[in-house]
Amino acid sequence: MSRYLLDTNILIYYLADAVPPERVHEIEDMLTSSFRVSVITKIEFLG
Repeated sequence: MSRYLLDTNILIYYLADAVPPERVHEIEDMLTSSFRVSVITKIEFLG
């Protein structure tokens, strides 16, 4: 099982539909498997 640490930019681009179409599936795989978000990413994302 792979585990991922997602960056703020990945989350922002994904939610804004700004991810290249060939990468959407890869990010959705990360979001449906095991992933982590750092405290810094949480602060940046909510700020």
